[in-house]
Amino acid sequence: MTCVCHLKKAVLIDEKNNKHYVYGSLEEVEAFASQLKLTSKKYINHISPSMMMKNFKYVGGGNNPTNHETSTREMSYRLNKIVVKEKW
Repeated sequence: MTCVCHLKKAVLIDEKNNKHYVYGSLEEVEAFASQLKLTSKKYINHISPSMMMKNFKYVGGGNNPTNHETSTREMSYRLNKIVVKEKW
């Protein structure tokens, strides 16, 4: 699992001038940009994790490393199953 502090945050712009706010490892962001033919990459260094989780899209493979920070799983004995509970 990748630490949130090592993720690259980027703003990618397509040919219609739409902005795509994405995050992932450097290789994952580059692959996403080339797959959708997005240009004008601008990497952002200083952004709070909560801002990243709310406004940016995870483009990496596997589990999103920020999921463990926003939700938790717990057993609901009333429903007799495990439920996901949002922390915020």
